[in-house]
Amino acid sequence: MELVVDVNVVLSASVKRGVSFKVFALNRVLRKFKFFAPDFMLSEFVKHRDRILKESGLREEVFLAMVDLIFSQIEIVPSEAFGNFVPKAMELLEDEKDVPYVALALAFNCPIFSGDSDLREIEGLRYILQGSCWIYCLGREENKTGSGLGKSLSPFSKTSLPWEVRE
Repeated sequence: MELVVDVNVVLSASVKRGVSFKVFALNRVLRKFKFFAPDFMLSEFVKHRDRILKESGLREEVFLAMVDLIFSQIEIVPSEAFGNFVPKAMELLEDEKDVPYVALALAFNCPIFSGDSDLREIEGLRYILQGSCWIYCLGREENKTGSGLGKSLSPFSKTSLPWEVRE
């Protein structure tokens, strides 16, 4: 399954090493997801690198290994590949920083892997929450009570999986 990954997921995986990190770690083995990100993500990540390293509490060599685990799975897409979708993304959004991610998702016709609550409000935009990705990685089709991942992980459809598989 193809997903556009939001920088906030990568930042969360790098600092907290919670569900987002587990998705990347398990995906490295299972290869359930193919992640894409706009080239803009690299500059955002680099801008926050020192803060992320400090907040992670990791030694630099461990931090770099973790960043490699995450970024080795993300195909960085140049803005020329989704530039035609930027005007539509700008119509849908208030936050300029999200435009490249939404434009890329529109261009590739795939969901955004994000925890950004602003993106959840956009009609017609598909998104995947971290917990939903984790459940999919584990091979579960729906949330089980007591899983510790929250009551409602996916506001998508009435189907058993909250996304479409793109071939």
